[in-house]
Amino acid sequence: MTQPRTVNSTFTAEKFLDNELVIKLLKALNSIRGITNIQASHNQLYVEYYDRMLDESYIKSTLENLNFPFEKTDVQKGFFGRMIDKIADDNKTEFGSSGPHCCG
Repeated sequence: MTQPRTVNSTFTAEKFLDNELVIKLLKALNSIRGITNIQASHNQLYVEYYDRMLDESYIKSTLENLNFPFEKTDVQKGFFGRMIDKIADDNKTEFGSSGPHCCG
């Protein structure tokens, strides 16, 4: 039987973590079976855990329930997303921002 391997995830907050929140996070995460190491710094939380017992999505949902202020990440749009944005901009330029004149 193979040993479970440890993996780690780093969660970044949009602001500095205050001591009260860090204590709340550490208490909650320490109670989860499978987590082997937790470290908190200014705006990051480092969690090491056994991959066969937990996954990153479970830890993330736990942090969300504890109001961890996740950093907002901009998702880069692909080809079709950019094309739709361009069509919308062209339509706005050509027809204005109001709805069709025939319908109201």
